[in-house]
Amino acid sequence: MNRLKIIGLGILLLLVIIVNVVNIKNASGSIADVFLVFLQPETGAGNPITNNLNWIIIQSLPVFLFGSYFYTELFMVEEFITIRFNNRILPFLSKVLLIVLLMLVYYLVILGLVVLISLLMGIRFNFQSTILYTGLNMPLPEIGFYFFVGGIALIAFQLLLSVIIKPFYSIVVVLVIIIINCFTLNYWNIGSSSNVVKFVEADNWLIIGIQFVYIILAMFIGGNIYRKTDLYKLN
Repeated sequence: MNRLKIIGLGILLLLVIIVNVVNIKNASGSIADVFLVFLQPETGAGNPITNNLNWIIIQSLPVFLFGSYFYTELFMVEEFITIRFNNRILPFLSKVLLIVLLMLVYYLVILGLVVLISLLMGIRFNFQSTILYTGLNMPLPEIGFYFFVGGIALIAFQLLLSVIIKPFYSIVVVLVIIIINCFTLNYWNIGSSSNVVKFVEADNWLIIGIQFVYIILAMFIGGNIYRKTDLYKLN
């Protein structure tokens, strides 16, 4: 079932990339424009959900991919935890690090697919936007970094919630937060740094700093909850 879910989500991601590439090609844009459509499409007058549909898909896929992994690995295999580790914090931190690495791989896969499909369809290899946000002075790699940190903040919060209220409810809560980020832009929204294009005139380092605080708090609180949980009573 998990394999089928991953295959289905992968096909959805591929279709989204192909649609974006075709649209940018028809508009005579560059590879940078394809990325910007993912990171944050232009603000329109329509429904915020439809305007941000690509962004919602990209942010939501990790929620489903990693939604139950954290809880299953740490709470349902107590023998491994008891035998292999003398300190519960170590396995907790190792899973957090693994999730961060998986998120990095996830975004790098998107990057690779966008470049590959764009080049196959004849889009210019240019990291300077030509049709979207032409006045944006921030380099595309910096925008990508903010987007990555926002995604980590969302997944870190989900991992914390999975420790407290179980995976299914954590998935629902994070999906609600993602939708809220489409309607309101606030420094204090979890994952708001992934909306960095809309904050272009703001102090982006303040936004990114707040997200790092969320990540650290999620790790600290989650680690303490896990350390004090009786694993045998859960199984």
